[in-house]
Amino acid sequence: SLKLFWKLSSISKELLALRDSPELCTGLGGVAAGLSVISERCALLDLLHDCIDRDDVRALQQLLPLRGLKGTFPGLFGRAVEKEAESCFALLRENPILFCPPDVSANFRSMKPEMLRRLLQEKVLDANMWMKVENTDQGNRTPWAIVWKPILNQMIDERNFDCAEVLLEFGARVDVCEWEAVKEVAEFIDSDDQDPYEFCDWRTGFGFSGKSPLHSLILALVISQPTDSKDPPGLPSQKSLAFLKRLVGTAKEH
Repeated sequence: SLKLFWKLSSISKELLALRDSPELCTGLGGVAAGLSVISERCALLDLLHDCIDRDDVRALQQLLPLRGLKGTFPGLFGRAVEKEAESCFALLRENPILFCPPDVSANFRSMKPEMLRRLLQEKVLDANMWMKVENTDQGNRTPWAIVWKPILNQMIDERNFDCAEVLLEFGARVDVCEWEAVKEVAEFIDSDDQDPYEFCDWRTGFGFSGKSPLHSLILALVISQPTDSKDPPGLPSQKSLAFLKRLVGTAKEH
Protein backbone atom coordinates (compact mmCIF):
# COMPACT_ATOMS: atom_id res chain seq x y z
CA SER A 1 0.00 0.00 0.00
CA LEU A 2 1.02 3.62 -0.41
CA LYS A 3 1.14 4.26 3.34
CA LEU A 4 3.44 1.28 3.98
CA PHE A 5 5.68 2.20 1.05
CA TRP A 6 5.97 5.80 2.27
CA LYS A 7 6.89 4.62 5.77
CA LEU A 8 9.36 1.99 4.57
CA SER A 9 11.10 4.34 2.17
CA SER A 10 11.86 6.78 4.99
CA ILE A 11 14.11 4.27 6.77
CA SER A 12 17.28 4.97 4.77
CA LYS A 13 18.64 7.11 1.96
CA GLU A 14 18.77 4.08 -0.34
CA LEU A 15 15.09 3.33 0.18
CA LEU A 16 14.21 7.02 0.03
CA ALA A 17 15.55 7.05 -3.53
CA LEU A 18 12.73 4.67 -4.52
CA ARG A 19 10.32 7.58 -4.27
CA ASP A 20 12.02 9.03 -7.36
CA SER A 21 10.98 6.05 -9.51
CA PRO A 22 7.34 6.62 -10.53
CA GLU A 23 7.64 4.17 -13.45
CA LEU A 24 9.44 1.30 -11.72
CA CYS A 25 7.61 -1.58 -10.05
CA THR A 26 10.27 -1.59 -7.34
CA GLY A 27 9.78 2.13 -6.68
CA LEU A 28 6.87 4.47 -6.19
CA GLY A 29 5.44 3.23 -9.48
CA GLY A 30 4.78 -0.10 -7.79
CA VAL A 31 1.85 1.38 -5.88
CA ALA A 32 0.19 2.74 -9.03
CA ALA A 33 -1.64 -0.54 -9.71
CA GLY A 34 -3.32 -0.29 -6.32
CA LEU A 35 -4.75 3.15 -7.04
CA SER A 36 -7.78 1.55 -8.68
CA VAL A 37 -8.94 0.84 -5.11
CA ILE A 38 -10.75 3.80 -3.60
CA SER A 39 -9.09 3.40 -0.19
CA GLU A 40 -5.67 3.73 -1.86
CA ARG A 41 -6.82 6.80 -3.76
CA CYS A 42 -8.02 8.31 -0.48
CA ALA A 43 -4.63 7.58 1.09
CA LEU A 44 -2.93 9.29 -1.85
CA LEU A 45 -5.19 12.33 -1.56
CA ASP A 46 -4.45 12.58 2.18
CA LEU A 47 -0.72 12.42 1.41
CA LEU A 48 -1.02 15.12 -1.24
CA HIS A 49 -2.87 17.33 1.22
CA ASP A 50 -0.18 16.72 3.84
CA CYS A 51 2.53 17.70 1.37
CA ILE A 52 0.74 20.95 0.59
CA ASP A 53 0.00 21.72 4.25
CA ARG A 54 3.74 21.42 5.02
CA ASP A 55 4.72 23.05 1.70
CA ASP A 56 6.83 19.96 0.99
CA VAL A 57 7.33 20.55 -2.70
CA ARG A 58 9.95 17.77 -2.94
CA ALA A 59 7.46 15.08 -1.89
CA LEU A 60 4.79 16.63 -4.11
CA GLN A 61 7.16 16.48 -7.08
CA GLN A 62 7.67 12.77 -6.41
CA LEU A 63 3.93 12.00 -6.25
CA LEU A 64 2.56 14.03 -9.15
CA PRO A 65 4.25 11.94 -11.93
CA LEU A 66 2.40 8.80 -10.79
CA ARG A 67 0.66 7.19 -13.74
CA GLY A 68 -2.93 8.37 -14.11
CA LEU A 69 -2.70 10.96 -11.33
CA LYS A 70 -2.77 14.08 -13.46
CA GLY A 71 -6.19 15.71 -13.50
CA THR A 72 -7.81 13.34 -11.00
CA PHE A 73 -7.65 15.37 -7.77
CA PRO A 74 -9.28 18.81 -7.96
CA GLY A 75 -8.83 21.36 -5.21
CA LEU A 76 -5.06 20.95 -4.73
CA PHE A 77 -4.28 24.36 -6.19
CA GLY A 78 -6.89 26.02 -3.98
CA ARG A 79 -5.49 24.24 -0.93
CA ALA A 80 -2.01 25.57 -1.72
CA VAL A 81 -3.45 29.08 -1.83
CA GLU A 82 -5.38 28.54 1.42
CA LYS A 83 -2.31 27.19 3.25
CA GLU A 84 -0.02 29.79 1.64
CA ALA A 85 2.22 26.97 0.46
CA GLU A 86 4.19 29.04 -2.03
CA SER A 87 6.49 26.30 -3.34
CA CYS A 88 3.60 23.87 -3.93
CA PHE A 89 1.56 26.69 -5.42
CA ALA A 90 4.27 27.35 -8.01
CA LEU A 91 4.43 23.65 -8.91
CA LEU A 92 0.67 23.13 -9.17
CA ARG A 93 0.26 26.27 -11.25
CA GLU A 94 2.07 24.52 -14.11
CA ASN A 95 -0.80 22.01 -14.63
CA PRO A 96 -4.00 23.63 -13.37
CA ILE A 97 -7.28 21.71 -13.28
CA LEU A 98 -10.09 23.43 -15.17
CA PHE A 99 -13.50 24.13 -13.65
CA CYS A 100 -16.82 24.48 -15.40
CA PRO A 101 -18.47 27.93 -15.32
CA PRO A 102 -21.57 27.74 -13.07
CA ASP A 103 -23.77 29.53 -15.60
CA VAL A 104 -23.01 26.75 -18.09
CA SER A 105 -23.39 23.78 -15.72
CA ALA A 106 -26.78 25.16 -14.60
CA ASN A 107 -28.08 24.27 -18.07
CA PHE A 108 -26.76 20.71 -18.27
CA ARG A 109 -30.19 19.10 -17.84
CA SER A 110 -31.71 20.87 -20.86
CA MET A 111 -28.57 21.29 -22.96
CA LYS A 112 -28.67 19.92 -26.50
CA PRO A 113 -25.76 17.90 -27.97
CA GLU A 114 -25.24 20.51 -30.70
CA MET A 115 -24.75 23.28 -28.16
CA LEU A 116 -22.36 21.20 -26.05
CA ARG A 117 -20.35 20.21 -29.11
CA ARG A 118 -19.94 23.89 -30.04
CA LEU A 119 -18.86 24.82 -26.50
CA LEU A 120 -16.24 22.07 -26.60
CA GLN A 121 -15.01 22.94 -30.08
CA GLU A 122 -14.62 26.63 -29.18
CA LYS A 123 -12.79 25.71 -25.93
CA VAL A 124 -15.42 27.30 -23.70
CA LEU A 125 -15.65 23.88 -22.06
CA ASP A 126 -13.24 21.01 -21.72
CA ALA A 127 -14.55 17.44 -21.48
CA ASN A 128 -12.49 16.90 -18.32
CA MET A 129 -13.59 19.95 -16.37
CA TRP A 130 -14.72 19.67 -12.76
CA MET A 131 -17.40 21.38 -10.73
CA LYS A 132 -18.17 21.90 -7.06
CA VAL A 133 -21.64 20.64 -6.13
CA GLU A 134 -23.58 20.95 -2.89
CA ASN A 135 -25.64 17.92 -1.90
CA THR A 136 -29.05 18.64 -0.43
CA ASP A 137 -32.01 16.50 0.59
CA GLN A 138 -35.16 18.62 0.75
CA GLY A 139 -33.08 21.55 1.92
CA ASN A 140 -31.01 19.53 4.42
CA ARG A 141 -27.31 18.90 4.09
CA THR A 142 -26.14 15.34 3.49
CA PRO A 143 -23.02 13.62 4.94
CA TRP A 144 -21.13 14.46 1.75
CA ALA A 145 -22.06 18.12 1.99
CA ILE A 146 -20.00 19.43 -0.92
CA VAL A 147 -18.24 17.30 -3.53
CA TRP A 148 -15.90 17.78 -6.46
CA LYS A 149 -17.57 16.20 -9.48
CA PRO A 150 -16.40 15.60 -13.08
CA ILE A 151 -18.79 17.22 -15.53
CA LEU A 152 -19.36 13.79 -17.11
CA ASN A 153 -20.81 12.60 -13.79
CA GLN A 154 -23.01 15.68 -13.54
CA MET A 155 -24.30 15.27 -17.08
CA ILE A 156 -25.19 11.63 -16.32
CA ASP A 157 -26.85 12.59 -13.02
CA GLU A 158 -28.96 15.06 -14.99
CA ARG A 159 -30.02 12.10 -17.20
CA ASN A 160 -28.70 13.93 -20.27
CA PHE A 161 -27.16 10.85 -21.87
CA ASP A 162 -26.92 12.39 -25.35
CA CYS A 163 -24.61 15.11 -24.04
CA ALA A 164 -22.72 12.58 -21.92
CA GLU A 165 -21.90 10.70 -25.12
CA VAL A 166 -20.61 13.93 -26.66
CA LEU A 167 -18.27 14.37 -23.67
CA LEU A 168 -16.94 10.85 -24.29
CA GLU A 169 -16.36 11.73 -27.95
CA PHE A 170 -14.25 14.70 -26.83
CA GLY A 171 -12.09 12.59 -24.53
CA ALA A 172 -13.80 12.71 -21.15
CA ARG A 173 -11.95 10.44 -18.74
CA VAL A 174 -13.79 7.58 -17.09
CA ASP A 175 -11.03 6.68 -14.61
CA VAL A 176 -11.86 9.64 -12.37
CA CYS A 177 -14.25 9.84 -9.45
CA GLU A 178 -15.93 12.34 -7.18
CA TRP A 179 -14.26 13.62 -4.03
CA GLU A 180 -15.54 15.18 -0.86
CA ALA A 181 -14.64 18.87 -1.01
CA VAL A 182 -15.70 19.77 2.54
CA LYS A 183 -15.52 17.23 5.33
CA GLU A 184 -18.42 17.35 7.76
CA VAL A 185 -19.39 15.02 10.58
CA ALA A 186 -22.52 12.95 10.11
CA GLU A 187 -23.74 12.97 13.73
CA PHE A 188 -26.39 15.55 12.92
CA ILE A 189 -28.39 13.00 10.91
CA ASP A 190 -31.30 11.36 12.70
CA SER A 191 -31.07 7.62 12.17
CA ASP A 192 -31.73 4.49 14.20
CA ASP A 193 -29.20 2.64 12.08
CA GLN A 194 -25.57 2.26 13.11
CA ASP A 195 -24.48 3.70 9.79
CA PRO A 196 -25.59 7.36 9.49
CA TYR A 197 -25.01 7.26 5.73
CA GLU A 198 -27.76 4.68 5.23
CA PHE A 199 -30.42 7.38 5.12
CA CYS A 200 -29.37 8.57 1.65
CA ASP A 201 -31.81 8.28 -1.22
CA TRP A 202 -29.54 7.32 -4.09
CA ARG A 203 -32.16 8.26 -6.67
CA THR A 204 -31.34 11.94 -6.28
CA GLY A 205 -27.85 11.68 -7.69
CA PHE A 206 -26.01 12.54 -4.49
CA GLY A 207 -22.28 12.83 -4.90
CA PHE A 208 -19.89 10.83 -2.76
CA SER A 209 -16.18 10.05 -2.69
CA GLY A 210 -15.29 7.31 -5.15
CA LYS A 211 -18.34 7.71 -7.40
CA SER A 212 -17.14 7.15 -10.96
CA PRO A 213 -19.01 7.94 -14.20
CA LEU A 214 -19.97 4.26 -14.40
CA HIS A 215 -21.39 4.38 -10.86
CA SER A 216 -23.38 7.47 -11.84
CA LEU A 217 -24.82 5.82 -14.93
CA ILE A 218 -25.80 2.60 -13.15
CA LEU A 219 -27.57 4.57 -10.41
CA ALA A 220 -29.28 6.73 -13.02
CA LEU A 221 -30.52 3.69 -14.96
CA VAL A 222 -31.66 1.73 -11.90
CA ILE A 223 -33.96 4.59 -10.95
CA SER A 224 -35.32 6.11 -14.13
CA GLN A 225 -38.29 7.85 -12.51
CA PRO A 226 -38.12 11.37 -11.00
CA THR A 227 -37.45 11.37 -7.26
CA ASP A 228 -40.94 12.72 -6.46
CA SER A 229 -42.74 10.07 -8.52
CA LYS A 230 -44.88 7.47 -6.73
CA ASP A 231 -44.89 5.20 -9.78
CA PRO A 232 -42.54 2.20 -9.92
CA PRO A 233 -39.35 2.81 -11.90
CA GLY A 234 -39.47 2.00 -15.58
CA LEU A 235 -37.02 -0.05 -17.60
CA PRO A 236 -34.01 1.73 -19.11
CA SER A 237 -34.34 2.61 -22.80
CA GLN A 238 -32.36 0.82 -25.47
CA LYS A 239 -30.48 4.04 -26.12
CA SER A 240 -29.37 4.39 -22.51
CA LEU A 241 -28.36 0.73 -22.38
CA ALA A 242 -26.27 1.26 -25.51
CA PHE A 243 -24.55 4.15 -23.75
CA LEU A 244 -23.93 1.90 -20.74
CA LYS A 245 -22.27 -0.67 -23.02
CA ARG A 246 -20.06 2.04 -24.50
CA LEU A 247 -19.09 3.42 -21.09
CA VAL A 248 -18.24 -0.06 -19.78
CA GLY A 249 -16.05 -0.66 -22.83
CA THR A 250 -14.25 2.63 -22.32
CA ALA A 251 -13.74 1.90 -18.62
CA LYS A 252 -12.20 -1.49 -19.45
CA GLU A 253 -9.50 0.25 -21.46
CA HIS A 254 -8.38 2.03 -18.30
